[in-house]
Amino acid sequence: MKKLLLLVLVVSCSALAMAQDRQLKGKVTDSTGAPLQGVSVQIKGAGGGTQTDKDGNFVILSRNSGQVTLEFSSAGYKPAAINTNGEFVSLLLERDYSALGEVVVTALGIRKEKKRIGYALQEVKGADLVKAREPNILGNLTGKVAGLRVANSSDFFSAPDIKLRGVTPLIVLNGIPLESTSMWEISGDDVETYSVLKGPAASALYGARGVNGAIQITTKKGSGRTKGTSVEFNSTTTFDLGVIAEPKIQSEYGTGYQGIYIQGDPTYEYWGAWGPKMDGRLLVQYNSPLNPDGSKQPIPWIPRGKDNLKNFLRTGVLTTDNLSFSTSTENSDLRASVSQMYQKGVVPNTKMGGTTFNLSGGVDLSKKLRFDAGINFNKLYTPNYPSVGYGRRSFIYGLTLWTGANVDVRDLRNYWIPGQEGLQQRNYEDANDYNNPYFVAYEQTNGYYNDAFFGTASLKYKVMPNLNITARTGINNNALYRPVVYPKSFNYPRTGNYSETWYNMTEMNSDLLIDYTKKFGEIDLKATVGASLRNWKERNIFGSTDGLNVPDWQNFGNSTNQSSPTNYNRELVEYGTYASVDLSYKNYLFLGLTGRYDESSTLPLNHNGYFYPSASLATILNEYLPLPEVISYAKLRGAVTRVGTGMTPYSSVNAYSPGTRWDDNPTLYYPSSILSPDIKPSFSTGVEVGAEFRLFKNILGLDITYFDFVDGPQTYYQAISSTAGFGSVLTNGRKTERKGWELVVSASPIKSPNLNWNIALNWSTYKQYLKALAPGVTNEGLIKVGDRLDMIQGKGFMYTADGQLIIGSDGIPQVDQVKKNLGYYGDDWMGGITNTLNYKQFVLSFSFDARVGGKIISTYERYLWAGGRHLGIDPKDREDWYNGKDYVATGVKVVSGDLQRDGNGNVISDTRKFAPNDIPTTYFDFIQQTRGYYGVDEAAIIDRGYVKLREVVLTWKVPNRILGRGFIKGAGISVVGRNLLLITKSGVIDPDQFTGASDNLQTPAFRNVGFNINVNF
Repeated sequence: MKKLLLLVLVVSCSALAMAQDRQLKGKVTDSTGAPLQGVSVQIKGAGGGTQTDKDGNFVILSRNSGQVTLEFSSAGYKPAAINTNGEFVSLLLERDYSALGEVVVTALGIRKEKKRIGYALQEVKGADLVKAREPNILGNLTGKVAGLRVANSSDFFSAPDIKLRGVTPLIVLNGIPLESTSMWEISGDDVETYSVLKGPAASALYGARGVNGAIQITTKKGSGRTKGTSVEFNSTTTFDLGVIAEPKIQSEYGTGYQGIYIQGDPTYEYWGAWGPKMDGRLLVQYNSPLNPDGSKQPIPWIPRGKDNLKNFLRTGVLTTDNLSFSTSTENSDLRASVSQMYQKGVVPNTKMGGTTFNLSGGVDLSKKLRFDAGINFNKLYTPNYPSVGYGRRSFIYGLTLWTGANVDVRDLRNYWIPGQEGLQQRNYEDANDYNNPYFVAYEQTNGYYNDAFFGTASLKYKVMPNLNITARTGINNNALYRPVVYPKSFNYPRTGNYSETWYNMTEMNSDLLIDYTKKFGEIDLKATVGASLRNWKERNIFGSTDGLNVPDWQNFGNSTNQSSPTNYNRELVEYGTYASVDLSYKNYLFLGLTGRYDESSTLPLNHNGYFYPSASLATILNEYLPLPEVISYAKLRGAVTRVGTGMTPYSSVNAYSPGTRWDDNPTLYYPSSILSPDIKPSFSTGVEVGAEFRLFKNILGLDITYFDFVDGPQTYYQAISSTAGFGSVLTNGRKTERKGWELVVSASPIKSPNLNWNIALNWSTYKQYLKALAPGVTNEGLIKVGDRLDMIQGKGFMYTADGQLIIGSDGIPQVDQVKKNLGYYGDDWMGGITNTLNYKQFVLSFSFDARVGGKIISTYERYLWAGGRHLGIDPKDREDWYNGKDYVATGVKVVSGDLQRDGNGNVISDTRKFAPNDIPTTYFDFIQQTRGYYGVDEAAIIDRGYVKLREVVLTWKVPNRILGRGFIKGAGISVVGRNLLLITKSGVIDPDQFTGASDNLQTPAFRNVGFNINVNF
């Protein structure tokens, strides 16, 4: 009976409780009114919950009879909470764009929400680029930004060549432009972000210097940390292990001419490796032992130097260490950093060191006044970096092109002739026309000692909550000393020489900015007005001896002949005023307007001022259109701009210059060009449009841009009749056009608690065309209006209509004296892809980049044929020449008729008749006149496309259970690699190293492998 009564009591209580439950109903939509399915709905402080259905409706039970708080959450939307007492709830969820890297750094260092920007901008985090490093920080941006071409030269101490949409962008540090910097001066550990402002609309507020876009570098600050103090140590060491690209050369035939080698006779060493086959025959050589009478003994003629380049070069090392200290409080922050970089080059006796000190901080002087400042000091020094390019200063020139494999470079390490130290170098030929590579490395030195200082300071005063005034200034100073030594017996000058260059550059940029924000109903306004002053000064002093009296004494007083130093001073002043207005309507329509007026001292007084405006428009479609559920985010944008550019200092002024001295009397000469009295600034006008999409709840992102800019009318030198007494006139008139596409793809195929996979892809294409010329001018060589400007114009051979080579009366293919289009050095497209996989405590990141299309005139290709080292040289034809046999080239000869052309090279008539060629020549002459020393450009053309495994980083994040509760807060150990794999069609060189139409005997490219250690305290 008691159990029955207890059961009735329990059931009654349960029924009473259920009777007290009430239903809370509602509907959730987005800003367009579209229902949102799958939104999580919970009562604050209670368990359980529910989700909205396909119509956005929900029903949730509450046992609380009073007011409750409902919490809503959904991926891609901002969390929301609402109080209700049981009535029907209607809620609009706002999209959350914070995951899209919403706040970015724009021109002048102004931070904006990315959704408000109507132009292309791409940001790269500095922390992503400090494990697998390049020596120069800009080199790490390769393949990371669509439209940004970074050519990383393998030459020691060579800064990367940077092109953004085909032109050189402005470099900006913390909002201050830095025109005179190579970026060796900045440590990658100090960089917070790289913001790439891709076009003039993005960088118009920087004035004329921003016409080509900008790479804006923002350094770290103590305020970037949580409140408190932290210390971080980051160290990377990499080794150059193995060449990934070098020309393959023959090691079957040695030094000589026409199969003959006579040691000490210049006739048989001048032409390189056209000597006898290295079959073991006995010949007197440079390293032959001496007989008792002093004569040399013949020794076997064998390829001792098959690996000369490998044996001459050494393992290079790059180490970078950084220690930083950060602290912040409620009203102040401070960060101090010291970095040390050391690089040992692959060429003997080359090394470089760099020390960087960085200090930044800020403090609230009052509730309304904020002071921020930062300094960066870098000391960069190298006692010697190698000379490169085609010439006797280059080790490639002699070692690879002109020295046969009969020479073992290791035998040349003792590079002075005994008893003539300091006077005469020792080489493999007594009368050698080339230099001993060790002699060049250790005696022909190029020093570089540069002290660079960057400093910024700013005061920001909050007049009212929506009105701020900021005054800031930045200074950039470089003090450079460069000594260059040529020892005695160097080829050339054989008399030795010494020179010094002292260079100093100081640039100061100051701004006063006033920014104002105001809300007018559904419209938000943000306006900025400002004024800027730029002052730039440059001083250069150069002194050189004219031969050395006493060897190895580097002093101007040791000059054989009197020599006078030269110097120049230049300065520039620019004033600018500017304004920008950003308007937004209902948080989905954004209009940006900018205008700037500059006056420059480099322009004539009657045309020294110019105004340039820009306008951009962006809209978030999701906020007012019912788009398919697959589209999480959709944005359209567009921008138009017109930017003016000034001229280099003193280029608008003609002045006399010193000339050759006659009988110790000075002379002056007047320039061969005159200036138009109506010279005006150049302008760049253009448009870009783009779209951004996030699909499948932000799993896939797309950013597409098209741009089209017309540069001009530019200032350029137009040829005029010599009867005027001048060769050209500096005037306005030339226009060029740049256009292309850019695509950025981001994807997260896998997202889970233990495994995440993220992909970032960049793809772009760019072409530049000749748009217009001055009246009466129709072309620039072969390039006519409408043609691409990257055309390679060069001489080629003459062919019949069906493609047969036409042979001249000397048995050599005829060279067409009218230049032809040999292709384009620009690529069809370029791209890069980075994959990042996170699995528990491990992170694997690897990236590829590629260029497709394009041609190069290869210096390697030409002179390997000339020096007899190219693998394409036919051994049978070589031996036939050695044995006195003639060579008959494949092709046709002219038997009658002729070819007539007009003054522009156009064919007027062609009555030539042909027959199979039977005119003899020698194989050597055929090679030298076609591919070799006197060869034509057409024969040296190679493909420049490549695919490269650029970077691999495997990181182990040390678990907290291992670190324990000690003073180490976090640690990571990484294995890193760069340039691990290269695929090219030509296989001769690494095409990644340059952007122009030809190579220049670059140092072979190496793969780099090493490790990184990162510790936080």
